[in-house]
Formats: sequence, C-alpha cells, structure tokens
Amino acid sequence: MWQIAEYDMEQAIKSLRTTDGAFRQRIIKGELTLEDVERIISTATHGVVQPDLSPLPLFTCYTYYDK
Repeated sequence: MWQIAEYDMEQAIKSLRTTDGAFRQRIIKGELTLEDVERIISTATHGVVQPDLSPLPLFTCYTYYDK
C-alpha cells in the first residue's frame, strides 16, 4: 500500500495541466480517464509507482437482497 501526499498529487495535477491542454479540459469538465489518473499517480511518485488500473471492480459486495 502506498500513501501519496496530497501536496504531491496537487503538484502533479498542476504540472500535467500546464503541459497537456487536453488533460486540462478533461479536469475542468471532471471527466478524467483511467489513463489520466495513472499519469497523476506516476508523476506524483516521480515514476516509482506505475499503476495499471482496471475499469472493472475487483471486489464485489453482495447483500442478502441481491441474490
């Protein structure tokens, strides 16, 4: 488990916003992609963490009423 400081995340977003116009538009609209989130994490950790996020849920919680 990794803990990334909020400051580092903010700096990564700021950096990506200034270098990538398409990223800036997606963040304004609140429509970030999984690739955007991966880039934010990678930038915030200086490339130490290279996430490979999945759009599918890894864990599913079922209740008695879901059956």
